[in-house]
Amino acid sequence: MRKLLILVTAVAFLLTTSCSKETRKSESVLDNPEMHISIGMKYFNEGSYEEAKKEFDDAIKINWKEEDKAGAYAGLGMYYAVKGNKDKAEDNAEKAEDLNPKLPLVLTCFGRTLTYINKGTDTEDWLEDAVEKFDKAIKLADDLRDTKAIAEAYYFKGLTGKSAYKFTMAKEAFASKESKKPLIT
Repeated sequence: MRKLLILVTAVAFLLTTSCSKETRKSESVLDNPEMHISIGMKYFNEGSYEEAKKEFDDAIKINWKEEDKAGAYAGLGMYYAVKGNKDKAEDNAEKAEDLNPKLPLVLTCFGRTLTYINKGTDTEDWLEDAVEKFDKAIKLADDLRDTKAIAEAYYFKGLTGKSAYKFTMAKEAFASKESKKPLIT
């Protein structure tokens, strides 16, 4: 009977630990969600989607405040959108916005996610939502005086307009004087 109790306890422990969310401690000063998100965005923008996903996943695994991981979920939203998984893309983008709705990066990524998901489809349904996300990101970034975030939001808003064949909108976004501010802050 005692062996059975030990076996049941061991199995319960294994099931509990294997089903729990995998987290880890930060290993250095640079091993933090912000750094992994930044590297992941760099990879994503270069088209190295698998490497970007690894960085976003790693940012989520670090034992840190959840709201600091919003950018990682936003990045995963874009990753899944590019890979054609609409449900996971939307879930991650929405989770990112729920975690930190005041982060311009989250809103810009949400707009990009909507663009990637809907590229080549009827524009009236999704384009308004994407533009709303970009405009909100621009407003928040302006309030924070984050010129890099402003430029990114205008740039990706322009790309969204281009992909939706709304060339006047794209031209206005690309031509905005705010979009030409230096990217180095």
